[in-house]
Amino acid sequence: MGALSDAAAMRHMDVHMEAEEKYTEACLAACGADRLARKLQLEMASRLASDACTPPVRWGPWLYYRRADEGKQYPVLCRRSAALHNEFVSYSDPSAGFDFTAGKRIEQKLVDYNKEAERFGGYSYEELSEVSPDHRFIAYTMYDKDKDSFTLLVRDLVTGTLLDKPRADRVSNISWAMDGKALNVIQEESDVILEDVDFCDTHMMPDAVVDYNLLNGKWQIVQQQNLLHERTKALYGTAFAASMGRSRSPDGADLSNEDFGNYAWNELSEYYASEYYDVPSKDGVLVPLMLVYSRKHKQDGNPGLLHGHGAYGEILDKRWRSELKSLLDRGWVIAYADVRGGGGYGKKWHQEGIIQENKLAGWGYSAGGLLVAAAINNRPNLFCAAVLKVPFLDVCNTLLHPILPLTAIDYEDFGFPVDHEEFLAIRKYSPYDNIQKDVPYPAVFVTSSFNTRFGVWEAAKWVAKVRELTHYDPERPVVLNLTTDVVEESKYLQTKELALETAFLIKMVNGV
Repeated sequence: MGALSDAAAMRHMDVHMEAEEKYTEACLAACGADRLARKLQLEMASRLASDACTPPVRWGPWLYYRRADEGKQYPVLCRRSAALHNEFVSYSDPSAGFDFTAGKRIEQKLVDYNKEAERFGGYSYEELSEVSPDHRFIAYTMYDKDKDSFTLLVRDLVTGTLLDKPRADRVSNISWAMDGKALNVIQEESDVILEDVDFCDTHMMPDAVVDYNLLNGKWQIVQQQNLLHERTKALYGTAFAASMGRSRSPDGADLSNEDFGNYAWNELSEYYASEYYDVPSKDGVLVPLMLVYSRKHKQDGNPGLLHGHGAYGEILDKRWRSELKSLLDRGWVIAYADVRGGGGYGKKWHQEGIIQENKLAGWGYSAGGLLVAAAINNRPNLFCAAVLKVPFLDVCNTLLHPILPLTAIDYEDFGFPVDHEEFLAIRKYSPYDNIQKDVPYPAVFVTSSFNTRFGVWEAAKWVAKVRELTHYDPERPVVLNLTTDVVEESKYLQTKELALETAFLIKMVNGV
């Protein structure tokens, strides 16, 4: 077959994607997932208000938190005095535990990300943020869609104004230095910029409440001791949350005899619980696994959803998300596996690489989609269903084209295919190249985007090849769901997509 012109190829692709869209709609309607998705979307949307504020992080005399104003798309970074903490803690509602609506007169708005969206073409995504130790400044990076990179901004938290300098584009990391009198800025180019500015030392504002101690190379949740008793009982706290008899600091010290004053327990664990296990892999290495479940519905033989990532040395995101309630309240167990390649056991882990079995589902995003798809190729009978979000599936072909977005930075994690030995190693795990022939596969819901950073063609090729090679059962469909940048930017449209994914899993696993 001769090479097609770009215009002809795009017409063929448009026709193919339209056919995929119609097939997905038909499959969702046939199993009733479309009707269930509408119900789930209402459930998830109803929680947006109670999910609108993150638990506060105490640092020095301040409580920092992010909240969303009603009707607004993006959150606002705020703070208030820690001395007034008890005024804002709610012990009656299991959804948040922090009433940000109380005492707004003394709340300080620091960064309104809705206004940042106006500055950056309608899109607001923050990658890094650090607050100075005197709580005067915040340095943060925002994604610039036009430049396809992160831009550094520094804001005066007292006046609320942006400073003229330092400013930098294509920023990948920031760090205070010289006792806070300088800010190191690492850019994607090989340059390291040292700006002399009148700032102080550093403190990172984590987007997640769950932090990790990587100094000793072990998977460990770190929490500040002055908030330990309030936060360990919440779902977003530690894995040993249920232990009220003896409390320990992150380094294992016994805190049972410490005087915590008038602090009270926030009994979120009355509703949900988490457990931590070390699960041996086939080569004997222990893999950290965290389970989250509803106490009301825990029993033998629960359906389960396994999350994985395992790339870039990143720690798997285990933050509490309100949409999980739709599964947890239906008896599902949510599992998070920190497999090798991720950051679960620190840099060494990155470099080295309860649930009823026939009710197990997998979930993976980007490189996590590669992980789940590779696991399906290896053990297709292990999974009943899976969700792959913007997955990395055609590894060999993508890595052979360095002009594609993100490819150059992927070589360290996934291999350099120009080298023959590494090419053969990549072929052994690449999901597209290892689909089993004439073998039943689980139902799979693949979401891809027309955003060129993700390569929509990878998902389309993988879906088509699975249907062609495997023993395909339309009752366990493999479908392709297409989104646009608009979905990524809108939490309300994200709720619609999450409802579709959740409905698909429930219908495929439970068959109800």
